[in-house]
Amino acid sequence: MRSSITMFAPRGQELPRVTEGANDALIKRVFRSYVAITILITLSATLGMMLDTVLAGNFIGPDAVAAIGMASSLLILISGLAGVFSAGSMALVARARGMRDDEAVRVLFSVTVAASLAMGVVLSVAGVIAADGIADLFGAHTGVLHEDTAGFIRGLSFGSFAIVGTSVMMGLTRIDGAATLGLVAIVTMSVVDVAANLFAIVVLHAGTFGMGCATAFAYMVALAICCTHLLSSKCTLRFVSPFGHLHELVEVVNTGMPDSVMRFSTTARTFLFNRILMLVAGASAVTALSMLSSVSTFLSAVTVGVGETAVLLFSIFYGESDRASLTATARVALRMGLALCIVVCAAVFVCAEQVVAVFGLAGTDAFGYGVAAVRFFCLSVPVDLVLQVLGNFYRSCGNVAASNVIAFGQSVGGQAVIAAATMGILGVEGIWLSFPAGELLVLVLVMVWAASKRARAGEHGGGLVERSLAFPPGMEDGADCCASFFGCGDASMAPELSDCVGTWCREAGVDAKRSYLVALAVEEIAQNVATHGVGKGPAEVDVKVILRGDGALVLRIRDNGRAFNPLDYDLEAADACGCIGIKLLRAMLEDLEYQNVLGLNNTVATLKP
Repeated sequence: MRSSITMFAPRGQELPRVTEGANDALIKRVFRSYVAITILITLSATLGMMLDTVLAGNFIGPDAVAAIGMASSLLILISGLAGVFSAGSMALVARARGMRDDEAVRVLFSVTVAASLAMGVVLSVAGVIAADGIADLFGAHTGVLHEDTAGFIRGLSFGSFAIVGTSVMMGLTRIDGAATLGLVAIVTMSVVDVAANLFAIVVLHAGTFGMGCATAFAYMVALAICCTHLLSSKCTLRFVSPFGHLHELVEVVNTGMPDSVMRFSTTARTFLFNRILMLVAGASAVTALSMLSSVSTFLSAVTVGVGETAVLLFSIFYGESDRASLTATARVALRMGLALCIVVCAAVFVCAEQVVAVFGLAGTDAFGYGVAAVRFFCLSVPVDLVLQVLGNFYRSCGNVAASNVIAFGQSVGGQAVIAAATMGILGVEGIWLSFPAGELLVLVLVMVWAASKRARAGEHGGGLVERSLAFPPGMEDGADCCASFFGCGDASMAPELSDCVGTWCREAGVDAKRSYLVALAVEEIAQNVATHGVGKGPAEVDVKVILRGDGALVLRIRDNGRAFNPLDYDLEAADACGCIGIKLLRAMLEDLEYQNVLGLNNTVATLKP
């Protein structure tokens, strides 16, 4: 058995403090599976929009390409508004899961779905009615360009409610154990989008209006797929009346705001840089920036995927007040994310000329600008990954203000400062340099702020990752003495893990009865996971024991076995000799709770003195 043990002595007692390299195996396993799905979802959605542009250019004409490009600002706006509800509800529902507050989960789910549906309907009606005005606002004032832009906006607006709903439901179903459903929905949506667009263009000759309707229909299909989870027997999301829960809705919006701040700030940066480049270098530089937007969307899929996965785990562990797991999640996210970023960005950096040529810029004045832009942006992606992780850490821990500042700084604030300082000397190169240098500036400022905040809180030491995180005050309040143990292997590790827990309890001054009970619980669950719960690979059991200031003893066991709720186990139907341990647990442990979160079993028991 491998173990990771961290002990904190209770007041008035002296216990040895022991740390044997933190084992992040469970967190790494969950993170790896969820980040892959999230990245694939982001890439699939991006590919769908690019295919729309390709179809428009080949079957309708260049005006249609420009129209879709202009109308894409509406999709960004709708997605940004949807992100408020999606990101906010994901973080808060995950936090409530960590606190084992099922009622809060139901309320948050209900108010989020009701509010997002209402907003989606309003956006649909407004988009259909005001399509011409919106086209004017986006710069398509006259002629065919105006007609094509307004037509696409009008068609797309029919599905605004589905765009919002899909974003919300993909996040919530992921937390509820349907990790791959969002990927199925988004891949199906992309296939339907291409097929429906071809039908609208080739068969119906419906132009950009038909393309907008086709995209709207594809989102409706995706929403329908996500909603099938509500009919599943494994679904724990339940509707309650959303009325009377204004506070929860405000909290959802506040928590989800950093996501929208980043989207809108990125749009503002594009608008600002377009104007500057047009004045300094003309249309060729603007074309290069437009090309970079497509490339950056692909590269940012890694940072977005890592960030969205991290926020789920951060929120759950914050709900559990599990500081060690928060640090471990940040460590796993940074290691895995940086490795992915470096590999992908290195390939794009080396092949920058070929990448730019794919967009048809070879032999044009924009080619040189484009190559420089892509290479400078590649340098910014690893720094952006670090800021994504830090920003999502603070959002999950309730410090939304810090997360908003980071989101604004990494999207436009840092770049604007660097561009203003270097444009006079470097010209266009100053814009491209602002991508990595601006994000690096923001990262340095965040690290300085975190260090000063930790110093004011009297926190010192720790590894590099922990020193980068400013934890909320009172993370260990109520836990005067705690220990973490990790077991990995076959059933033989169960008694050894049990002995470790029992020994620690006795040394911490826990009475003999409770020391025996928690040790029995650990052995029973570890034995069950190793014998019955795991298919391929070793059983992994993470145990945390907390001796609270009021004398209560809390046992939390997290494992990678198949979903198994000891509270629902049919003792009458089971073999009497095979369920002695479970009978004892249910009969003698107080406040026994269970939930399955992100594919991991979580069993929590509280034993009062």
